[in-house]
Amino acid sequence: MAERRRRNLHSTQANYLKSEIEGGSLIRKKQALQQVCKLYRNGVTLQNDDRVSIEIAILGVLSSASSDEKVRRWALAALAYIGRRDVSRNAVVRALADYPNEPQVLAAAIATLFK
Repeated sequence: MAERRRRNLHSTQANYLKSEIEGGSLIRKKQALQQVCKLYRNGVTLQNDDRVSIEIAILGVLSSASSDEKVRRWALAALAYIGRRDVSRNAVVRALADYPNEPQVLAAAIATLFK
């Protein structure tokens, strides 16, 4: 299978995704998180500064009481791609404890831990 060429996402696009994750409606947050996952699956990466800022925004979504199950699931999926183990691990473990009645969140959290 041919190896995909990796390219960096422009900082302007990364800042837009970050702003949608931080302040958009639940639907826009979910769509931005889905876009982050899609970009990584297609071989696009984030510059280190952008990666850190988006990771922090995602951690904020996970700790927010105003997010819903779908947003939390996509936040965990995005962390599987861009999360740093030492920074994101505690938030993922906390999601396991905080949402035991949400099977999609539990599955995403377990997958994120193993990734």
